[in-house]
Amino acid sequence: MPVSTTIPGETTETEESYMDVTVENFKTVETAFQFDRSLAMCAGQVNRFAHLRAPVPLDRQSVIRMQRDTLYSVAIVDISGSRRYVLAI
Repeated sequence: MPVSTTIPGETTETEESYMDVTVENFKTVETAFQFDRSLAMCAGQVNRFAHLRAPVPLDRQSVIRMQRDTLYSVAIVDISGSRRYVLAI
């Protein structure tokens, strides 16, 4: 049975757009949802990190079973054209 959810980024000035989530489109819908959530955490800006500086409370986890002993960071990085992103570890 399909479940209705909002597709991030697909809104009009007066109403939000909805789409039935099915087995066939779940990966695309979930990716769009997580991308939009990450972008919101970065204040809508690309190439900017947002850091969660404390463990995530159990009732505020964005994914199932986030690690309780891990601090998380997120960024939406534009690597279009000849740009590269290098992560020094």
